[in-house]
Formats: sequence, C-alpha cells, structure tokens
Amino acid sequence: MHGPKKDDVPFSRSGRPARPLLAREERVVMSRGHLGPLGRRRSAVFGGHTLEEPVVTAGIFADGATTGDAALLTRLILRRSNMLLAVETAIETLSDAGGRNIPRDRLIAQFRKMADSLNRWYLPPEQQAVRQLYQSIMEKLTNLPQGEVGSPFPPSNFVAEETAVLNRQRVALSESLPSLADAAFIGR
Repeated sequence: MHGPKKDDVPFSRSGRPARPLLAREERVVMSRGHLGPLGRRRSAVFGGHTLEEPVVTAGIFADGATTGDAALLTRLILRRSNMLLAVETAIETLSDAGGRNIPRDRLIAQFRKMADSLNRWYLPPEQQAVRQLYQSIMEKLTNLPQGEVGSPFPPSNFVAEETAVLNRQRVALSESLPSLADAAFIGR
C-alpha cells in the first residue's frame, strides 16, 4: 500500500507530525472536548464531568500480529481488501484495453466512471479510499501524448509499465500480513 496521505498522519498538539509507535511503546492521548461547527472547541459537561468520544486505536504489525479495537482492525483490513480489488480491476481494464485498441476518450471515461462510482455518501471511507487509484490512472491516460493516426491506444509500453507497477502492488497487498483470508477471523 502507499504510505499515509497528509490527512492520515496523526499530529501532536504542537502541530508537528507525531512519530510512529515503536514495538512495545505506548502513547497517552489527552483531549479536551471536540471541535464543533466552525472549528470551535466544545465538550459536553454534565455535573462537572466531561463526556467525550473515546479514542480508539488499533495496529497491524509487520509480522501480522494485531492489537487494539476489533472494529477498527476490521476497517483497516477492509481498506486493504478494497485496494486489492481496485488494483486487480485496474490491471484487467488496462490489459483488456491494450489488446483491443479502445478509443482514448472511452478508456478515460471508463476510469472516470470507476472513480466516480466510489464517490457516494453512503460508502464507507475504506471503500472510497481506492478512488485515488482510478483517478491516478485516468490522469496518466489523459497526459499521454497523442500517437500517430492508427497507432494503438493505450500504447503497449504504457500498458506494460502500468500493469507491472500494479502487479507489484497486488503482490504486496496479497502477501501482507495478516493474510486477507486469516483477517476474516479477526474480532470473532
């Protein structure tokens, strides 16, 4: 999987990125209220006690061991599963297009449609996260130089390079631990 996006990186109270936890390391997270509308901090106070959303944590270690909230672990695994599906779909779509000489506009529209199908309010973030993969391929196809009249689109070298990158990503996702098959039993 790709590294974390800027929005995925936790920040310390000073505004600097928080460093990742090391093995057997713990971090205490303190909070005062939460941000309400317009970014104003607010909290629910009842009889001198503050009610806040609990901080939920989970982690997947390099050896496949997991820790933390089972629901959050399930969401992390679901995100990986959705990414694997998107990578395999992109490989199939590009491979199929390379063999059939699909018109440029139609192939770009196909990737746009796949990306847009994931932009629904009712889809969980774990499913929407893979949208960027389709958008990236769509942008690359858009930026390809126009070939000579009669030349195949997408160019065979583009298909070979992109499928090689996607295949490496597919292997990394499918071989990462815990395996997706074993992950089905996490939290049960």
